[in-house]
Amino acid sequence: MNKISKWINVNKKIPEHKETVDIWVVEEAEQGAYRIANAQFDIDCMDFVDDDGESYDILDEEADKKVTHWMPLPEPPEEEE
Repeated sequence: MNKISKWINVNKKIPEHKETVDIWVVEEAEQGAYRIANAQFDIDCMDFVDDDGESYDILDEEADKKVTHWMPLPEPPEEEE
């Protein structure tokens, strides 16, 4: 049985360089939060980049969109015989 992934606070741990993960974004202006699938982490810039090329800097305290958590992608399904 596969282990279920859980959300990890970016202040506690960051992904490996170039690791693709899901991220949780809190948007201050819209007063909302949402999940973005398949964002890649760049340790050199300390940001996540989504499939559309939008960047989310985890060190920018003034950013309107803040990544608060990330989650490793699940393992792919096993082949059925």
